[in-house]
Amino acid sequence: MTAGQDRRRQEAQVQVLLGRADAALLVGHLGGVGEDNAVAYLRAVLKLAPDHPEARSRLTKVLGGYAEQGRKALAANDLEEAEQRLKEAQALAAELHLSPESLTQLTWDIAQKKVEQVREGRMQALLAKADKALAAGRLDQPQGNNALDPLREALKLMPDDARARRRIDQLLDAYARRIREGLAHNDLVGARQGLRQAQAVATELHVASPRSLTALDTTLSSIEAQRARTAAEAERRQSAARQAQERKQQIDHLLARADQAVAAGHLVRPKDNNAADLYRQALGLSAGDERVLQLLDELLDTLVAKGREALDGGDLGQARAQLQDGQALAQELRLSTATLDRLAKAIDVRAKPPPAPESKGESKAAAVEQQIQALVEKGEDAVDHNWLTFPQERSAAEYVRQIFQIAPGHPEGKKLAGSILDRYLAFARRYLARENPDKASTYLERAAAVAKEFDLVPEGVRVLQDQIAAQVKEQERQQAEARAQAQAAKQAATKLEAKVEKTPEPAPAAHKKGQERERQQVREEFAKLILQGEQAVERKSYDAAQTYLSRARRLAGKHDLPTDGLARLESSLRDRDQAQVRVSRLIDQGAKAVSHQELAQARNHLAEARRLAAQHYLSTNDLDRLDTRIKEAEGQSRAPKEEKKSFRFIGTF
Repeated sequence: MTAGQDRRRQEAQVQVLLGRADAALLVGHLGGVGEDNAVAYLRAVLKLAPDHPEARSRLTKVLGGYAEQGRKALAANDLEEAEQRLKEAQALAAELHLSPESLTQLTWDIAQKKVEQVREGRMQALLAKADKALAAGRLDQPQGNNALDPLREALKLMPDDARARRRIDQLLDAYARRIREGLAHNDLVGARQGLRQAQAVATELHVASPRSLTALDTTLSSIEAQRARTAAEAERRQSAARQAQERKQQIDHLLARADQAVAAGHLVRPKDNNAADLYRQALGLSAGDERVLQLLDELLDTLVAKGREALDGGDLGQARAQLQDGQALAQELRLSTATLDRLAKAIDVRAKPPPAPESKGESKAAAVEQQIQALVEKGEDAVDHNWLTFPQERSAAEYVRQIFQIAPGHPEGKKLAGSILDRYLAFARRYLARENPDKASTYLERAAAVAKEFDLVPEGVRVLQDQIAAQVKEQERQQAEARAQAQAAKQAATKLEAKVEKTPEPAPAAHKKGQERERQQVREEFAKLILQGEQAVERKSYDAAQTYLSRARRLAGKHDLPTDGLARLESSLRDRDQAQVRVSRLIDQGAKAVSHQELAQARNHLAEARRLAAQHYLSTNDLDRLDTRIKEAEGQSRAPKEEKKSFRFIGTF
């Protein structure tokens, strides 16, 4: 066989092998075991023609096919298959000295896939750790074993990972639940701390604060503001109560000194050491103080009484001096001058020269007028001593009747009847100011009876009736409110005590925060009871205050609470009880002094008792009865012996 024939036969074999290699490439049979694949056919071509260009071109396609198969395996997450294809391709390139350029991208993709797998494994471990901590409620504590730490690391590893973002939302929801639990247990400090932590987490992890946290922030801020207002109001009340107590103590000290000055006869002199000056100082501390104004009225009555005593003794100079002192004091302090005006009139009558001799008819008319004037003077004296309609024999009303029997409708009788009406109306206003509508109604009824008997126009009666009705209605409302508050406080305290008593003893480590919340709730309930008790004392609802005190004592005894507020409330009520005992003792001492005709001493006991009663808002019924007994005894001691009668006193004024 010739050389030319050999070449033609070899070329024919090469073409057959190339055709078979193309067919294998077409169906993806690149290499592997056996001879029916592109690599096997192309190796055979290279044995026949080692540098055959078409064979080498097809081997480059084989490498490209390996790279394509590797990429498909990566797309299917089959890293092992992709690596196998890369190894086969690299081995072929090394064996046949082929360029590995077509394998570069696959090599890079496989390396990236490996990195991603390592990252995903780490990510799953972090998410699993976060899930476990979330389920156990370990949001940010303890350090190294909570949900927040692995989520931080997860976001650093994969900043946009949706799984990590979902768990961050779950973490913030858990914070929101914890905040709501704190609010439900009245733990505002814990709730605010949890909210700050949640907001800090949202800011750190670059997520928007959920609506639930925003709403909780609004709710918590509202509760905190209300709590701050309540605390400020409580502090304001306590400060006002302390200032009022200090002012009351100062006034009490001044009034005690004034009582001593009155007992010593130092009414308006000497300077800076008399009752009038001390009353002025008391009014400077509490302008319009009812107790002080009442004592000033009594001081004026004392000056008038001294003036009348001087007048009865024929000492016009001393009577005028007492009148001038009283007028100066009344003008300065805008006090009523009715009794002073009557004293001035009596002084003027005594100071007039004796009348010239009159005719028989004129003498009779003058005698009638003198009789009427004598009755008027007795009536005015009775008004000055508040003997208005009682005792009947020496009352101002009886003198008016006698005047009208002599001269029906006489102007002086009308004027005297008007004084009785005005005095009863003044008493009604006084007791209305003391919030004693029952007593005010009694005097108003007597004023109406006087107006009806003597045909007077009862000006001011209707207004006072409306004011008394309004005060009664308001007191009933306050009493109902106090009873309701006391009942509510009682129920709340009973419920709280029962809840605390029935709570089983928990494991200290697991329930320490819950126990602290319970204690905080008990402390706040205790403080609320003390505040309500103090408010009841301010309203003079002493029964309600005693109820709040009893509830607070029970809480303090069971839960070992501080007793500062308890002692303060007890002191307020104890002071009133002690004052009541002191007033009762003074009334007894005054009654004994009257029975022994020691009227000055009886007056001192009455003055001290009235001061204590006004200071502590005590009933004045017994004081009024003692006052009437003293005035009755004083009237009998001044009456001429032939006019003295023994009678039994019934009622007051």
